[in-house]
Amino acid sequence: MGFPIGEQHIWSIASMHIVTDKREKLTEEELISSGFIQSQSSNTRDCYSLFSREYSWSPGYKAEFAMSEEEDDTVSIKAIPASINILWEEEYDASQEETTSFMIPAGSTIREMNLYEKSVDGIYYCNEEIAALDLLVMGNEHSELVIRKDILNQYMEKTNAKLFWNIVGEKQYFLGGHNQKWQRREGYFVYESNEINGHIRIVDDI
Repeated sequence: MGFPIGEQHIWSIASMHIVTDKREKLTEEELISSGFIQSQSSNTRDCYSLFSREYSWSPGYKAEFAMSEEEDDTVSIKAIPASINILWEEEYDASQEETTSFMIPAGSTIREMNLYEKSVDGIYYCNEEIAALDLLVMGNEHSELVIRKDILNQYMEKTNAKLFWNIVGEKQYFLGGHNQKWQRREGYFVYESNEINGHIRIVDDI
């Protein structure tokens, strides 16, 4: 069992963050020197504590989209996740027979842009038009939160928010069985003025 010689796998995870400290500009160089990737989990965090359709200004939302005191002390760039994954597992009392899971935008995005849900959980509207949703809700194989660019731009202008993605990944080269060589890859991409700029770097080669 294992992988044949020469088989290669490449995977990456991208997660968006909202910079919470008020700054005029955010650069890729600042993100690299901050060590943000090393201090954060790359996976979107699962949330078990929010009720369905809970108000975005509630203490629950504020707690989920806040930096911990430990994080606040270890990184020079203060940022919160732009999304979390709502997760309701099967209940022992049979009130829910299947696990429910979908990603939602940050509470500040919902609040500032007056987003709201209608008949389907996880699909957000603005002025009766779809503004954001997890593609998993629509039958996509993987969970992926998308938001309309005009809504995102309005949010940035209204709040002076700065947005970036941190990227981590690996390239695996198999030598037969489970023996392999791999490269770790890291990078940052900054969203500003309708443009996305950044790079992915090879960090090590083991």
